[in-house]
Amino acid sequence: MKSRPARRGRDGKKQGQFPLNPYELPAYKVKKKLPYSFVLEELATLDITSKPMFGFVYVYLGEKLILLLRERTNQPERNGLWLATMSERLASLREEFPLLPSSCVISSGKNGWLFLPASLEVFESYAVKACGLIAKDDARIGVTAEEQKRFR
Repeated sequence: MKSRPARRGRDGKKQGQFPLNPYELPAYKVKKKLPYSFVLEELATLDITSKPMFGFVYVYLGEKLILLLRERTNQPERNGLWLATMSERLASLREEFPLLPSSCVISSGKNGWLFLPASLEVFESYAVKACGLIAKDDARIGVTAEEQKRFR
């Protein structure tokens, strides 16, 4: 890395050397532990992509958003697995998870979420069951960008 000569302040003292290109500064990226990594292991045979955003890990199957994972210390009641779906598919999808409280079915216009809270005693078995539905390409799970735009 090339450096400029040291700059001098008004007092005549050296201020240090600066890189010519600010993009040559070393990058320090902190690797965070993925929440509920067993979910991603269950989906490992599929073409999934995960992207951390807004405190969640968004998981895509191709172009389709299939689920979100959240594990944070603030608002722990929101920690768990969030299945992306459309509102009209929520009722039939909820039947797959009979122990879920009705507060875990979230509908916002045409978009819907089936929330599997981490505090639920059967969380891991329900998460694995959800992964099985995704692996079988269940049409009730997942939302494409086109579907989201069409119904806003």
